[in-house]
Amino acid sequence: MGPIAATEAVKALDAKIAETERELERLQREAELLPVVSMNLQALRRSRAILAGENPDALPHESEAAEGAHIGRRASGGMVPGSVGSLAVEILRAAGKPLNARELTERIRARGKKASMPTVVGALARYASKGILRRVGPSQYALAGQLRTQ
Repeated sequence: MGPIAATEAVKALDAKIAETERELERLQREAELLPVVSMNLQALRRSRAILAGENPDALPHESEAAEGAHIGRRASGGMVPGSVGSLAVEILRAAGKPLNARELTERIRARGKKASMPTVVGALARYASKGILRRVGPSQYALAGQLRTQ
């Protein structure tokens, strides 16, 4: 293979690598939503059971329902169990009310996760842009379905 052909092959491979990296990033962003969608589905099923007069405890446990959410998860980062973003969602769900970024950072650290305030704020902003969370005040976030005054 001559030098011109090798240069063209390298350019073609660089383009394919860039295209594949973009596709991987897109899929990873979508995979981040799986745990939240799974938890929301479980909450909807429980609500339906209660309204229908059925026993909500007869439903599969959340951990069983969330097992399918781990398919396709990223090896590092993103919304996987234990990530900064998923911990923030768990903490907000447990609190049942909006929390500010500083308090979320403290609670995430209390769970043994090393997280800087900028990392937490970045995760909160990403989740707010995706509609998982919403900003309800200066540095204050809630789950998208939570009322502001809970």
